[in-house]
Amino acid sequence: MTHEQLIAKARQEAEYWSVPTSYFQHAKLREMVKVSFTSPELQGSVEIDLDRGDATEHAMTHDKFIARAREEVERSDLPTRNLQHAELREIVRISFCSPELGGTVQIDLDQGTGQFVTASASAGIELKPRNKGKEFSKAAQDLLARANDESKRMGCDHVGSDHLLLAAVSRDTEIGSMLLKNAGLTAEAVRTRLLSTGSVPEDAPTGYGPSMRGVLRSACRYADSLGHAEVTPEHLILGLLDETDGGARNLFSHFGINTEETKNKILEALRKESR
Repeated sequence: MTHEQLIAKARQEAEYWSVPTSYFQHAKLREMVKVSFTSPELQGSVEIDLDRGDATEHAMTHDKFIARAREEVERSDLPTRNLQHAELREIVRISFCSPELGGTVQIDLDQGTGQFVTASASAGIELKPRNKGKEFSKAAQDLLARANDESKRMGCDHVGSDHLLLAAVSRDTEIGSMLLKNAGLTAEAVRTRLLSTGSVPEDAPTGYGPSMRGVLRSACRYADSLGHAEVTPEHLILGLLDETDGGARNLFSHFGINTEETKNKILEALRKESR
C-alpha cells in the first residue's frame, strides 16, 4: 500500500475509535518491526516495537532484529531465558498531531495489508469503539459461548480465534459455516490439528486474547458496513477471514483455504439476503 493509502486507512481507524479526524494535522509515518515472543514464565507473550530507522537498519536481517528485541526485554528486567517462537511483523505507525484535542493519536497498521494492529493516544484523549453498543444476535452469542467451551475443553486459559473457528465449523446453520465446510474445512480436521499443535498462546487477562478482540472489532465493522442492526455469526466468520496472523490464520494456511474467495462468497450471500 502507498503512504497515502495507509494514511487514509489510519483516518478510518481513528474514526472507528471516535476521534474527530477533522482536527488532524501533520501525519507522520514510521516504519516499525514488531517482534513477538511467547514466554512460559509470563504465561503469555512479549511484544517489542523496533524502529526501522535509516537505510542501514533497513538492511538488518530478521535475526538481528530478534537479537535487538531480546536486548530490549532484558533492559525491562523481564525473564528472557525461555523466550520462544519469535515472530516478526512489519508495521507502519501513523501519528496525527491534533492541537484541538491536545495531543497525538497513533494508529499501527500492517505495512503490507493495511490491517489494523493497535491504536494509542496521548493522555486525555479517550479511545472508545464507535460500535461499542452494537448488539450480538442470539446465534452470535451462542457461537461465542461454544468457542469458550472449546477453549475450556482444550485446557486453555484464553479464548482465541482458533477456538472460534472450531466452533464455527462445528455448526451447519449459517451461511458462513457452510461455505467454510464447502471450502474443505471440517470440525474434525480443525480439532485434530489443534490437539496436535495446541492453541496459539495469547495474553488474555479478560479471557479473550488479542486475536479474538480483533475478530470482534472486524465483525462490528462488517455489520456496520452492511447496514445490519446486529452482529451475526456471518460477521464473526468474516472477521476470522480478515485475520492476518493468529490461530485462525494459521489454520486457514495449513488447510489451504482461500480466505478472500470465501469472504467474497459470504458477502455476496449476505447482500442477496438484504435485497
